Amino acid sequence: MKCRMPFLTALVLSLSAASGQEEFSPGLLFSDYSRKPETSLNLTPRSSIPVEGHFTLSFEISIWDDDAFGFIFWAEDEKGHSLAFSYVDWQRSKAVEDWERPDTSLFVLTLNREVEALAIPVAKTDFGRGRWHKVSLAYDLAADSVAVQFDGARFEASAPLPDRTDLSFIFGFRPETRSVPRMALRHIRLSKGVEENTLHHWPLKEWDGEAVRDDEGNRHGAQKNGEWLARRHVVWEEFLKTSYHKNCWTVQAAAC
Repeated sequence: MKCRMPFLTALVLSLSAASGQEEFSPGLLFSDYSRKPETSLNLTPRSSIPVEGHFTLSFEISIWDDDAFGFIFWAEDEKGHSLAFSYVDWQRSKAVEDWERPDTSLFVLTLNREVEALAIPVAKTDFGRGRWHKVSLAYDLAADSVAVQFDGARFEASAPLPDRTDLSFIFGFRPETRSVPRMALRHIRLSKGVEENTLHHWPLKEWDGEAVRDDEGNRHGAQKNGEWLARRHVVWEEFLKTSYHKNCWTVQAAAC
């Protein structure tokens, strides 16, 4: 007797139902060193952005792998003045002396490539896919100071920089640094003074391509090797294949 094998393919949305987490959100997912090629996001591909007095850089971040460390963003002018914000292992930071908490990671602000201005400890249990954190860095160039807020907690440090300068902004991979966290970003803003006075806003709500739109200004950016999270929610994925053979059902689920 000949056996007929009906074949059924179901197309469904890529989703998960983790409680307390935002699964349906736009953003850009970065590939780290273990998922090469690493992702880079250049917000100033054509020219630097002039800043003076008070300005604020803010964004939302989700750490998908708490053991994948590296640079989150790097801002630098033509004279080599730089600001770097990194996600690091507690053992690699000089800013916190005698820090011995293997269950905790650090967000570190580094000035001019060598001075660790401050470190923000965050428990690894606070990280995970769909868990977003708000970060803002408010600079007062005249007072040589910076105030960093992480989910509302405030940290201050000295930050000697020129009173006026032009900065380039790159998130993720740079040839000089290479290490990139496994992270997702959304709603990057550059503001004059307080955060409400937005000059540039990159929502990162695209779902395809390398172009990154600035909704508030005309500073469109570019990304390479990233994954748009919005695409996970609008593109149907083939994830369930069911085959029937000799009165037995076999179900194969592909990763979403």
